[in-house]
Amino acid sequence: PVDLADNSVFEFYYYYPAKQSVYAYNSEWNSASWYYIQPKQLGDFNYSITLEAKGRSAYVNGTIRVREPNVDIKVMNTTLVTNETGNVIMTFPVFNRTPSEGQKVQILLAAGADGRTLQGLESLVGYPHGCPEQTMSPALAALRVKQYYANRSALNDDINTTVRTAMQNALERMNAPDGYNAQQLAGKPYGDGSGGWAWGKWSTPSMFYTFYTNYVITELKKDMDADPGFWNVDANMNGIDLNASANWLIWKQKDDGHWSDWGYISNDVELTGFISENLASEYPYLNETMKGAVNASLKKSCEWLLAYDDYTNEDTQALSYAILGLVAIRDHGIGNDTAINVEIGELKTQLLGKRESSGAESYWNDKTKWGTYEPTASAILALHKAGVDPVDLSPSISHLIGNRAGRSYSGGWGSTRTSAAVINTLTEVVPQADIDFTVNVEIKREDGTPVWSRNGIEFNETWFSEPPYTLSEDELNVLYGFGAPNGTAEVIISSKRDAGAGDPSKLIVSIDSFEQVPKSIAIATIPEQYIDPIATDFDLQIVAPAKVLKEGDSGDVGFTVNNDRLHPINQSVMIIEIPISNAVNFTGSALGSDTAYYRSDSGREYISHMYNATAQTLYLYPGSDDESRPSVSAGESETFFVPLKFGAAGNTTVEARVYPMYNDTWMALGSGGTYVLGYGNVTLAAVNETDAPVAADFYVDGGFIGSGMTNVSTLLEGSYPVAIKSGDIWINSTVNVAPSDSIAYTAHFASDRNVPYIAQAEGTAGEIRIMPPAIEDTTDDASPERWNAARRAMKSFNSTIASGGGRATISVKIPTLTRTIGTVELNDTVVVSVHNASGWFVVPSSGYSLEGGVLTLFNIDTADVDQISIGFEGRKLGDVDNNDDRIRLTDAIIIAQSLVPGEGELTGNAELYGDIDDSGRIRLQDAIAIAQYLIPGQYDDNYQPL
Repeated sequence: PVDLADNSVFEFYYYYPAKQSVYAYNSEWNSASWYYIQPKQLGDFNYSITLEAKGRSAYVNGTIRVREPNVDIKVMNTTLVTNETGNVIMTFPVFNRTPSEGQKVQILLAAGADGRTLQGLESLVGYPHGCPEQTMSPALAALRVKQYYANRSALNDDINTTVRTAMQNALERMNAPDGYNAQQLAGKPYGDGSGGWAWGKWSTPSMFYTFYTNYVITELKKDMDADPGFWNVDANMNGIDLNASANWLIWKQKDDGHWSDWGYISNDVELTGFISENLASEYPYLNETMKGAVNASLKKSCEWLLAYDDYTNEDTQALSYAILGLVAIRDHGIGNDTAINVEIGELKTQLLGKRESSGAESYWNDKTKWGTYEPTASAILALHKAGVDPVDLSPSISHLIGNRAGRSYSGGWGSTRTSAAVINTLTEVVPQADIDFTVNVEIKREDGTPVWSRNGIEFNETWFSEPPYTLSEDELNVLYGFGAPNGTAEVIISSKRDAGAGDPSKLIVSIDSFEQVPKSIAIATIPEQYIDPIATDFDLQIVAPAKVLKEGDSGDVGFTVNNDRLHPINQSVMIIEIPISNAVNFTGSALGSDTAYYRSDSGREYISHMYNATAQTLYLYPGSDDESRPSVSAGESETFFVPLKFGAAGNTTVEARVYPMYNDTWMALGSGGTYVLGYGNVTLAAVNETDAPVAADFYVDGGFIGSGMTNVSTLLEGSYPVAIKSGDIWINSTVNVAPSDSIAYTAHFASDRNVPYIAQAEGTAGEIRIMPPAIEDTTDDASPERWNAARRAMKSFNSTIASGGGRATISVKIPTLTRTIGTVELNDTVVVSVHNASGWFVVPSSGYSLEGGVLTLFNIDTADVDQISIGFEGRKLGDVDNNDDRIRLTDAIIIAQSLVPGEGELTGNAELYGDIDDSGRIRLQDAIAIAQYLIPGQYDDNYQPL
């Protein structure tokens, strides 16, 4: 049993009151819970729970496995090498922890903005999620990378394939009517017909999703005009209607000219500037009616942006997009150029004032965004379009080129939107530079032991980025083989060929080290900056289905986000990430919005999900049903359900992590356990005492399952009564079925009823068997101890019992004695004894019966009794009256009197034992023989003359 003492590894709690009356109903399943235990230590612990009611009891045994979720340990270090002629050394920490999972170390090399943007594009193309923004950000990055490389005549087949595939996949997902995020156009059998875009066809359209999709498609159309033979995506976007989406955006505009919404962008200035830029940009691709509507809309938004009087309290994103919106409106020909330029100048000054510096780099922050990269990218782009020279922005550009972020380990800057914004900025702002150099790179342990090296790595006008190199298992063993918990390794960059030249290229060298260790070990032993942050404003709890689970069952698992911890905020779209295995499996569609759900007052509200079979991970997207409102409001909790299949028996743990979609390192971990009943195979068989098969009927749990000599059935884990019947004998027992076990239960049926045998058994899975007895028999003519006048006719059996426990009914035919005159049973005296650890005990006559020629011994507890002795005794030869166990003259007189007519003939046992000479009848000679036997020296014990 689980130890609940004061010093136990478990703490015991109960819900008030401590005792309850529980009323169950007629069902296969009832439940009542008001106790729980909280573990204080990791490990496996056996438990036993006993339930008692109405004089009956039941119990369950099992194992509690206490484990904790892993956290990500991530070292991401980057250095920028430009004009250094000597060795450049970048160190990174190495943590040697047990247990540890998923160790992975990568080195990434890229030359200048060219190689860095290509790395960023690769990270976006591989991003797994699929909301409209996450779909269109890779498309935008693909477009900008294509334009960047085309301008320097550096496109090649690999880049062409990458950018075209990314664009085609994005457009197919957004295209009406078949795309997963198809535009919700009027007349379609899905959505609201508004012209907007949402995550899925049935979710509520979002302002951000709609204008961002418009923006990317418009930028694509511009490039298709400039380079009409490259993209070949007309078929991928033939159902998209920019007029309908632009009309929806204009319909959403407030009367005073601004836009307002809640979601990824919730700031009115940022929304108004971004949407204004988008509408101005897509103007050439709209019909005449919508062109007029756009001009009217831009006039209103221009007036609002110029009249806005609180820019001093706005942050980086709002200031940046106010500039970008005003530049777009001015260039479109709306508004007063002078007034707009004055406002842009004031905003530019204010934005430059928000720049921060760290060493040679400078960057911007924004309280509404995670990290510095998107605000920095937005500010650089806005300042560039406001007329700031790229040279003056170089320290900020270096900040983007020389850093990476997020759980994307292949070169991104965090979220898809952030990465797309950075690539958009780098490709538009950074001037082209010649690239032509080689370099040597190696990794060494702190003790100088080499781990990996490559010499003469070449970068040129057509090769800007090396594919990420992942250390092999052998190389990892060397890296982690220093024997101490903590160590340091070095990346050594040397012999950069263009160092010292007039305009050397930038080389970005990055190292990624990743592993997962239990949370407690990480917090206790690893510096905080290397642990993906554990959220402080929300947590995650996992609740298994409230029903008895059997192997192969599916049930709705609940994932509860409690957004009520320290300083909670309204959460936008979140991601719940669930590892999938055979034990906890997902069998639904790879993509869908009709499986995962939460409950509202009106019923189930479905959210999107995605299953990545390669990564064996299921993603749920709280908030995907409506991006324009919180997925979980501050101070509240929400439970999201998804059906999971439990494919393995035993203690099963469901693990997950939840994080905001745009900050995948700010996470809460959760786990929940349940027990899954498994199946085992039970083989029932019937044999005789020589183990030869015999025919029988087989029953399990009171039901007939078949006839034959054996029967194999698959049963759910648990205890089952089984019965095997052969002839008139029943063997009843109990088998305990464990998951994946094969249990064989064989019942032995005696074909020889002349020796003791099991007539009926009520036992456990260990069969009750009567072993072959030791027999003493004086009725056997060949016996040297054959019965006569001095020795009774008798037969006894002494048998041991082999048993795993249970109660048995033991029977044996009553032995008989046959002579010429007839046959009688040896039942004048019957003695039954049993043996246990304390010795032998005589069974009273009430403990057995003598009926139908059979002795039946009842209710033998084979867990206690290990041996039985049954003795059947008749009489001595000549003992007619069965008195005093000796031959007397009275016996002769009784024989003589029986020969007198009318005095009463001898019958039964008296007749058989009185036929001294076995003549087949009672005669006077028998009486004379007895009389002569009583005279000393006349007859021996066999009535033969001496």
